[in-house]
Amino acid sequence: MDRLSFSILALALQWFRPRYNAQLQILEAQIRILRSRIDASRIVPTPKEKAELLRLGASLDHDVAEVMHVVQPETYRKWVLQSRRGVTFKPSGRPRTPMGTVNLVLRMAEENLRWGYRKVVGELKKLGIKVSKTTVRRMLRDSDIHPAPLPVIELEQ
Repeated sequence: MDRLSFSILALALQWFRPRYNAQLQILEAQIRILRSRIDASRIVPTPKEKAELLRLGASLDHDVAEVMHVVQPETYRKWVLQSRRGVTFKPSGRPRTPMGTVNLVLRMAEENLRWGYRKVVGELKKLGIKVSKTTVRRMLRDSDIHPAPLPVIELEQ
């Protein structure tokens, strides 16, 4: 009975293999098409995406040089070594300004209409909060709060 079931299983696998290979070829073609349309020269995966690629690569014993199209195989190998050492993946780029600071900047600007972004930065500095002028200006611009108007000079008549 074992021989018969093994033969049936082998026959079934042979029947599904071409379909499986065709699916892989279609996925690879889609990846090539999408990569050709991306403006960025490189794709920067998030920590979740890195973990997912490592999890899937483990099923192939991390022999992914033939199938890895999102990142270079050397990069993938570096991730494998880092994960074995216990390194946790962190998001790339500069951290965002804390929401508490953003809310404080907007509140100061709304309550003090004559203050410009430089004055807001100065007041934040007195409170021990370090934020650049450009960051405050961008926050005000994104929230449609414009800098203080120019002082009105009255002409004598």
